[in-house]
Amino acid sequence: AVGHPAGAMSVLGSHFQPIADSLETLNRFTFTGKSIIRYLVFAACIAVPAFILVALVVCIRSRIRRKWLWIIFILLGFVQFRFDWATGHFEIQPISFALFGASAFRPSPYAPWILGFAIPVGAIIFLVSRRRLLLGDATQEA
Repeated sequence: AVGHPAGAMSVLGSHFQPIADSLETLNRFTFTGKSIIRYLVFAACIAVPAFILVALVVCIRSRIRRKWLWIIFILLGFVQFRFDWATGHFEIQPISFALFGASAFRPSPYAPWILGFAIPVGAIIFLVSRRRLLLGDATQEA
């Protein structure tokens, strides 16, 4: 506790509680004993970049106008969903984007892994509207 006796700030007391194991062990990335939610988040972190990569290859091989703008739009995922692997805490960041639609980071060896995935808006819009975007060549199929 922090107090202000006689006007000066000082620590009045503290309480420490031991943890079961080291932070490095508690926060390690493992699938043992994890719930189905963790498997779904991990699958999304693999599936979203794979989907973006497929849309990117299709875009590169297609004859469309403004191809470079489409490529940039496809590469980004919007509205990030972040998941703390150790605690299961889930967070949504509505004003955010991720390159290739996914992320994974660990700030330090003692911190938990944070997995993230985003909605591949550009890839979805491109694949849905691809037929309309193709330039006049009816025989073009890539």
